[in-house]
Amino acid sequence: MNDGFRKAVSYDPMAQSGAVLIRGSSCRDYTEFRTSTARSNMEHAKTEAKRSRTVSIGTVRRELGVLSAAINYWHKEHGPLDSVPVVTRPQPPEPKADVVRNRSEMARLLAGALGWYELRWTDLQTHKEHRQWRRDREAINRHTARFIVIGRYTANRPGATLKLHWMANTVGGWPDLEREIMFRKSADRAETKKRQPSVRMGRALLAHMRRWRAMDERARQEETERTGEPSNNFLAVVHRKGRPIKDIGKFFVTALDYAGLSRTFTPHILRHTRVTWWVEAGLPIEEVADAAGMTTEMVEKVYWHRSPHFQKRAAEA
Repeated sequence: MNDGFRKAVSYDPMAQSGAVLIRGSSCRDYTEFRTSTARSNMEHAKTEAKRSRTVSIGTVRRELGVLSAAINYWHKEHGPLDSVPVVTRPQPPEPKADVVRNRSEMARLLAGALGWYELRWTDLQTHKEHRQWRRDREAINRHTARFIVIGRYTANRPGATLKLHWMANTVGGWPDLEREIMFRKSADRAETKKRQPSVRMGRALLAHMRRWRAMDERARQEETERTGEPSNNFLAVVHRKGRPIKDIGKFFVTALDYAGLSRTFTPHILRHTRVTWWVEAGLPIEEVADAAGMTTEMVEKVYWHRSPHFQKRAAEA
């Protein structure tokens, strides 16, 4: 069990083993403990970083969800328990979709991934402002550029994009460039709450994908000829030096820094942005939900106010 949960919940004074009483008050104590700075004074904290670390409500909800699932599993497989505790989770925060505001800002993000940054300075005599784009070749991350392009055109979740391979596989999805469809998940993976339906690729994305595939096939062939053995590299669509990437976080932050954008943006912003642009383009709510792998309720609650059709008839009635 999470050590933080042991510190936050109540213990049964009658139980010598220190058994935890799971109830609404203890779950609320845990939520406050995990999200407040009061943790800084906990004796078990070993480092300054750990003492000051807090988590979001979403993280607490996931942790308590795991606890609830563990209780139910034990009750089903090793029980039955005399009574099944109910884990009280905090209310989810109001959904908020941060987005890249326009195509120009998206272009800056892509340029940042490729090492471009803008210098600005003012002439002291004329007070004229100057701007100049320069490139840091040590900061060119082409894998980040691929990640951004795919997310910008498909609204993929970051994990789905990183698991894409050039052929059908058991790890993740793959792009069928002949049928112009991207499969977001492996064929043998069961459907979950986080739906991952296939999405059609447009002309712009297809052009990028075909160029990238040709580059990777050529690189894999050259490596095979050089080593004399079949190469297992360059099979992932988004890769670094031929190998798949598990976490794009630090590379995405570098792109934000070079683009001059806020570090509060996360890789998930590409999904929010694409869905927002679909809605702003006037697509029907059902088509947006199907392409993004969301429920129509989620699209309506978070994005639909940006649609040109939003309450149009009511406004003109």
